[in-house]
Amino acid sequence: MALRPDVQRPLFRFQLSRFFSREPEAPTSPPANAPKGIYLYGDVGTGKTMLMDLFYQTLPPSIKRKRRVHFHAFMVDVHKRLHAAKIAMGYQGGDPIVPVARDLAREAYVLCFDEFQVTDIADAMILRRLLESLLNYGVVCVMTSKFVMTFA
Repeated sequence: MALRPDVQRPLFRFQLSRFFSREPEAPTSPPANAPKGIYLYGDVGTGKTMLMDLFYQTLPPSIKRKRRVHFHAFMVDVHKRLHAAKIAMGYQGGDPIVPVARDLAREAYVLCFDEFQVTDIADAMILRRLLESLLNYGVVCVMTSKFVMTFA
């Protein structure tokens, strides 16, 4: 038995996008019940990137500040921003990670990283504080990786 065409619903609706459903006139920030992040991991060729791309493509049009980037390209961008922030701070010192996180949060509050992989201890130290700051600014991070990460 088929539903009338005016009542039919799409067969596939990406479930994660329901957290971001908003009316067009609503503010363009994630709702309070949005997840803080999603981490997809698995073997090569299992569809992690496809799922993330579907998520990214099905975000409502009201979500304007979003970014999908390969993780290594993101880290190159972060290092450039950190260098520029250190130069701007001059010899007074200070923490360059907080202003970089603030700028990233202003540009996108949904960040999708493909191929998340940390092999450098310096990157790990930067990322711990950067991701923590991004979460404090309300940024939602979606990551794919072929490695299982354990958190202690």
